[in-house]
Amino acid sequence: MADSHLIADISQKALLTRGGRVLLVMDADGDWELPGGRLDIGETPEEGLRRELREELGLAVEPQSVVSVFPCTSRAGHVHFTVVWLCRAVCDLDALAIDGDEVREARWVTPAECEPLRMHYAGHLEAIKKYLQAAADDS
Repeated sequence: MADSHLIADISQKALLTRGGRVLLVMDADGDWELPGGRLDIGETPEEGLRRELREELGLAVEPQSVVSVFPCTSRAGHVHFTVVWLCRAVCDLDALAIDGDEVREARWVTPAECEPLRMHYAGHLEAIKKYLQAAADDS
């Protein structure tokens, strides 16, 4: 039954850390999320993530490894498949060039500061917690 298979947009999100903080962006609806976006036709996941971070924040990143993968539903009811990548910045993280059409604000936050923020996709917060817990366990 071909119609029973999940067909979804694929969103690539970046988990960037600095001094125990993670980078979050506020979307046009006022919700906080990890930076990134959907793939364009013909892009690899890594290419799409690099493009999105460059367009939205002026950041050059290098995807390192997948931290989390989860399906979610948009406000419009569309199914998305999200892949969260641990990324390494290959540029100055203080020099954000925010694209106001897609990102209203960007902020470095601690895990505790993430909790009260309005996040449409709970999977973003779960990915942050999962990564930071694994990093703490490794140290």
